[in-house]
Amino acid sequence: MSRQAQVAFAAATTLLAGGSILYSCTTAKVETATPESKRAINAHAEQMLNDGREIFRFDTFGSESFWVKTRLHDAIAGEKNGGVGPGLTPNDAL
Repeated sequence: MSRQAQVAFAAATTLLAGGSILYSCTTAKVETATPESKRAINAHAEQMLNDGREIFRFDTFGSESFWVKTRLHDAIAGEKNGGVGPGLTPNDAL
């Protein structure tokens, strides 16, 4: 393919893509959701958020025994507070 043909093809492709994007921005949005479906979607989304909050607030995913065995709380407390090592200040712990 010659250089002129390549440039013409690139220009045509760019114009076609740009025109498609502009056309899609100007067409009217079609509303397909009914008020009932919107209510159902919102209720389901709210329930999923509540379920997620419950999981991350109260479920340990079985890792509590791992974290207890590491005795991380003793390392954070330090020897002065009944733990081990130098300990951490509250700011350093965060």
